[in-house]
Amino acid sequence: MIFQCIRFGTMNAALCAIASSSSAEEKLSNAHLPRRCLLSAMDGPDPRRTPARFRFAARERAQIMPVILETARLYLRSLAAGDLKRFHKLHEDPFVVNAVYDGKAPSFADTCDRFKKSLADWDVRGYGPFVVFARDGSCGEGRFLGQRGLGFLADSDDLELSAYFHQAASGNEYAPEAGCAILNFAFTILGAPRVLCFVRPENRRSLRSVGKMGFRQIDDRWFGDRLRHCFEVTQQDLKGAVAANPRFTPMPVRSCL
Repeated sequence: MIFQCIRFGTMNAALCAIASSSSAEEKLSNAHLPRRCLLSAMDGPDPRRTPARFRFAARERAQIMPVILETARLYLRSLAAGDLKRFHKLHEDPFVVNAVYDGKAPSFADTCDRFKKSLADWDVRGYGPFVVFARDGSCGEGRFLGQRGLGFLADSDDLELSAYFHQAASGNEYAPEAGCAILNFAFTILGAPRVLCFVRPENRRSLRSVGKMGFRQIDDRWFGDRLRHCFEVTQQDLKGAVAANPRFTPMPVRSCL
């Protein structure tokens, strides 16, 4: 089976338009922003380090085909250049700052660097972060809830599932519902044999969430700067989790021109 690669075209105009807005953290010159945020082939991940089974076949770079995932309540779309502003506001949400950054909010420049790397993953590998929305009446992008996606673990040749959600979105099981859609993408489109995730032992909310997606703890591993619980999930595990929680059932993966 041949899969189509998700490629992003030139981001210069979109990012410079964001930089020209009036908010304080975005008052960057057009000359400064590309150095921080614009994707270049040299800055992107090396596709030779990614197993071929985790990459889409190549497409023309100028074509833009976002990956769209859906559930009964959620609409997920692959990260795009125009998402920089909401990406930064998500990562400065106190809920995310305390859970991920140990209480110290990242600067706009730091967020830009992370954003650039996330776009590079989509450009080179064909997967990365998805932006997550509550579905509106027209089945399009409703209220922005957060970010959930896949990353490549070079040391183990595995995929890792990550999540960042606004505090206002907590308590509604959006995280496991979005996670099930992305795991389905990983298994049915990318052909991953398993997906890992890492959770801090004290993060009870995330520990409950991963169980609802079928994850099983396999050991404790150093991830980042600390020892974390390591969980894995297979396609069979996911099927069992969805059978137990039918509202998490993902719709077929689709792309949109």
